[in-house]
Amino acid sequence: MYVKIKDDGTVVFPYTFSDLRKENPKTSFTAEPSEALLREYNVFVVEQDEVPFCDRNLHTVKSELVPLASDRFAYRHTLVPTERRYAEKRMRVQRDRMLSATDWAGSSDVTMSDEMRSYRQALRDITNQEGFPYSITWPEIPE
Repeated sequence: MYVKIKDDGTVVFPYTFSDLRKENPKTSFTAEPSEALLREYNVFVVEQDEVPFCDRNLHTVKSELVPLASDRFAYRHTLVPTERRYAEKRMRVQRDRMLSATDWAGSSDVTMSDEMRSYRQALRDITNQEGFPYSITWPEIPE
């Protein structure tokens, strides 16, 4: 991944080697251009860190181009908590799916076990947990 700094100071990101070729159709480039060659066109390599793993229900990945020096850039990723109201809604949806998966245990022709009754109640009570919605201890489904 590259960044291009135009003569007027405008930053073009992301910028690709294909973009450089399109802008310079009469120039022949090697398959792997050197950093020195790229620098002649005001194109610079962008260091990229790994996108952090996260629960996408609770966090958003914020990515930004960070100048490290006049000719060095990095593309950094940070986790930002999802706005509380959205996180709460997403956790309730997950809880509701887990409850739905055990609805069969409440059928008229099935006697619900005490363990299943406790499990389902624990699911309904997750909204009362300290730290909800960002920190939830999910109950384990009984066998």
